[in-house]
Amino acid sequence: MQPLGPDLRSFVGAGLDHHARLRPDETALVLGSRSWSRRSLFLEVSAFSDHLGENHVPGALIGVALADPADALIAFFACARARCVAVLINPDWPQAQYRAVLENIDLALVIDAPVWRMPGFKSASGVALSGTPAPNDLFYAGFTSGSTGVPKGYIRDHKSWTASFALSDAVFGIGPGDTVFIAGSLHHSLHLYGAVQALEAGAALALHDAFRPRQLAEDMTRAAAAVYYATPTQLHYLAKTLERMSDPRPPRLIMASGAKWDDADRAALQELIPDTRFAEFYGASETSFVAIATFDGAVPEGSVGKPAPGVAVSIRDADGHPVPAGTPGRILVKSDLLFSGYICGAGAAEWRDGWLSVGDRGVLDPDGFLFVEGRENRMMLSAGLNIYPEEIERCLARHPAVEHVAVFGVADPVRGARPVAALLLRAPVDIPDLQVFCAERIGRAKVPSHFVVREEWPLTPGGKTDLKRIEHELIATLSSRGAA
Repeated sequence: MQPLGPDLRSFVGAGLDHHARLRPDETALVLGSRSWSRRSLFLEVSAFSDHLGENHVPGALIGVALADPADALIAFFACARARCVAVLINPDWPQAQYRAVLENIDLALVIDAPVWRMPGFKSASGVALSGTPAPNDLFYAGFTSGSTGVPKGYIRDHKSWTASFALSDAVFGIGPGDTVFIAGSLHHSLHLYGAVQALEAGAALALHDAFRPRQLAEDMTRAAAAVYYATPTQLHYLAKTLERMSDPRPPRLIMASGAKWDDADRAALQELIPDTRFAEFYGASETSFVAIATFDGAVPEGSVGKPAPGVAVSIRDADGHPVPAGTPGRILVKSDLLFSGYICGAGAAEWRDGWLSVGDRGVLDPDGFLFVEGRENRMMLSAGLNIYPEEIERCLARHPAVEHVAVFGVADPVRGARPVAALLLRAPVDIPDLQVFCAERIGRAKVPSHFVVREEWPLTPGGKTDLKRIEHELIATLSSRGAA
């Protein structure tokens, strides 16, 4: 693939015009029975960007709360081209979380499904926008679950993603002739980046509004050169589906992120579709790419690969000093791919002399391979979702039957990790009732898979909950039950 030149990577969305001029009638985007050619997609994005430019000043924060991934993607591109900031809000959030974001961010407009369907809403007067976005212009804000009631909102400028596009070109080689498959909500930063990068690179984009392994496998089999961005959880279930198919056409490339890909799961999928190229990348919403494992050569078990091209990784001690190879410490990153800051919520990122940490701990071995040990702030990655134990603890503590609660993450070969809970009760309660209570307030994905009721609640000498002891005893109990 011939990479796009710098002039076509000046801002996010610049590639749409370029590919529409070269191949106007080629299919660019498909979602179910709906499809857009390169030209029709560009014209729809352009018209809406003109509308936004006529009605909002540059830098305006535009809430995009659309469940339909194609609609959300068109609104996203339009905001970027109009020099506005697309603030992607998940309409499926619990109402309290949704309201917290609206109360903490000064949004000029919220585009939800009723607004999107209003007659004439996306129309402009016909006066084209003057000027194009600058590399330093902010264009996108997304969210991950925060350790407070307000989701953690991060914000990015154009150059952080255009630099990521250039890296993707060099490492993955996605472009014309490829069909990139994205299954699930574009409110997940992995899915959003994969969708946007595909269209910028001139690939076709096939969106699925939900992860349905059988439908996805059948659609990929019909594609000449399929590329799939996925979490390890999705790949686990895709492999089971491919095993049951008589003659599946393997994807050209599979890219995994969102949690550590289980080595055994990856090896089984490689054996099933040996002609497919595999890649795993580690990063965060604040960092973009940090390390990449392409498996073209030997990658040590448990490693997330080597630092991505143009990315410097340093392991530091508590005082900020670099540590020798093989010594664990805090992971710090320096690159052109980093985010610009937070717009709401309690973020974990810390800057030090141009280096960024998001609270991850890890080790660089003597050969330069990175191993991630975990988050200093107890956060776990489960099926690509950032989960904070403190959020679950606060939720369960509001139940009238719960006196004390502590939540931990345990390793899961499919999801990466899953939450489990230890409880001290003040009144009898059925565990299913606690699960429903939790799901209604913070979402099903954060409901602990197992609950263990304790008879007493140990404290440290300082009077705090003895988390280390409770975790140790909880894991032992779950292991005795075959649940850890």
